[in-house]
Amino acid sequence: MTDSSLQSPDTLATTRKKWLGYFDLSKPADLAKLTGCFVVFHVLLWLILTTLTHRAPHWDNMEEIVWAQSFEWGYYKHPPFSTWVYTFWTSILGQHFWVTYFSSLFNIGLMLLIIWRIALMVMNPARAVMAVVLSSIIFYHSVHGIISDQNTLQLMPIALMAWLMLLAVRVGGWWRWVLMGIAAAICLLTKYSAVVWFAVMGIWLLQDSRMRNWRIWALVLLSIASCLIALWPHIDWLIRENYPTFRYAEYQAGGRGVSENWSKLGGFLSSQAARLAPLLIAVGIIRYHLRKDAVIERIALVDQPLQAEWRFVDVLGLGPMLLTIVLGIAGVNLNANWAVTFFIITGVWAVRFLPKVDTVRLLKTVLAVGIAMDIALATGEALSGGLVVDLMKRQSRANFPAEQYAALLDKAWAEHMGPDTPVSLAVADEWFGGTYLVESKHKPLIFLDGYYSETPWIKRDMLQNCGALMIIDRREDSAPPRPNVIELLKKASWRGQFEIPWTRTGKGEQLQIEWAIIEPAVKGACKK
Repeated sequence: MTDSSLQSPDTLATTRKKWLGYFDLSKPADLAKLTGCFVVFHVLLWLILTTLTHRAPHWDNMEEIVWAQSFEWGYYKHPPFSTWVYTFWTSILGQHFWVTYFSSLFNIGLMLLIIWRIALMVMNPARAVMAVVLSSIIFYHSVHGIISDQNTLQLMPIALMAWLMLLAVRVGGWWRWVLMGIAAAICLLTKYSAVVWFAVMGIWLLQDSRMRNWRIWALVLLSIASCLIALWPHIDWLIRENYPTFRYAEYQAGGRGVSENWSKLGGFLSSQAARLAPLLIAVGIIRYHLRKDAVIERIALVDQPLQAEWRFVDVLGLGPMLLTIVLGIAGVNLNANWAVTFFIITGVWAVRFLPKVDTVRLLKTVLAVGIAMDIALATGEALSGGLVVDLMKRQSRANFPAEQYAALLDKAWAEHMGPDTPVSLAVADEWFGGTYLVESKHKPLIFLDGYYSETPWIKRDMLQNCGALMIIDRREDSAPPRPNVIELLKKASWRGQFEIPWTRTGKGEQLQIEWAIIEPAVKGACKK
């Protein structure tokens, strides 16, 4: 047995500094490992709890499931990158609901690692870890992180573009500007709202003294050229398809009356305040807990960074929100989820408001509060999506009876078309089509409400050759079927309806589904 009294003072000090018996919070190498472990913890926490408690994901996840049926350079609502990401993961992990959660959470994990790299350029490693922890509990990086949509999947590309821009200005290298241009293209290929970030980053470049040289602006032009080259296939798709994503973006951002615009702006701002609440609460708890601690500088609290780097944090931390407020005042119809990417740098920016105490003690407090907040948020979301809605006898996407619903549809098809005839085509909306696609043994192509413009990969002879299973929501409060669905129903050979409990308890509201079967013109003519 080793007598601790025989150990040197340095050894004892090191032992005392070990957090969880493994991480020396004064060593940069251990802090790097700690950052990686925390990011993995964050991703797995949300993935496991959501998978265990949610029977189906958000509507936007279903869009990705349906669009992933075909590789395209654009879809009728949005550019393609987020769908490509989901397609990549399904090719490895298979078609499951949990893969949609993993797709978005993995993206957030990469974003948090990039935030750490950005933070290291303006503060010491201990405070860089704090920036990651604070960033992770922002609503959009936690609760919203299980929603696999264009907004969430844009988090990593935006963070990557910002990091590459800071590196290109600070360190130099033409290839960094090229990579930044490619990252900018990925941002646009995810969602066109990236132009807000382009404007903010442009403002920072214009004010930075290191950019007062014509040679570096030539590199900016090189970056723009690389962006346009990477975008060219999507631009070609836009021209061929007559700009469907532009029309959708115009519809979403279309102005309203003056009074409604101010109401929308107020709702937008209040939503963002609520979604920043976990970060604000965490900072408040940390400050309160350490309020009596004396200022101790045993380890340098914050390195002295270049003022330009802190301006980078200020401009990118506040700029997107301020610019969007201006757009709202100008009449743009604001949607709360447009701000999903606006708080990428906020965790770094918020570190300056932490109390000035011994760095190791501060980091332990931030980790304890951050992990507790993360667990509380994940548990709350898991319960609200599972136990709570069931006990309240309420309908929710999260407690949708997807497995039972798909089994009854498969049974109806088998009874009329035979157990050996596969469902090759299903006519439904994104939600009911996506849930059927994942849970059905047939894995059919989904023909979105019979509209070729929304699913151009469905060829016009497929309906005749393959027949189709039609799925229609017949609940009292559901929207009426779209015109193409009504027309296709006239071609159905068989129709039926079933009703099953929506909740796990079997009590409360019921799911009411009408199904219809369109026979193929010639059996066996379909080649899926």
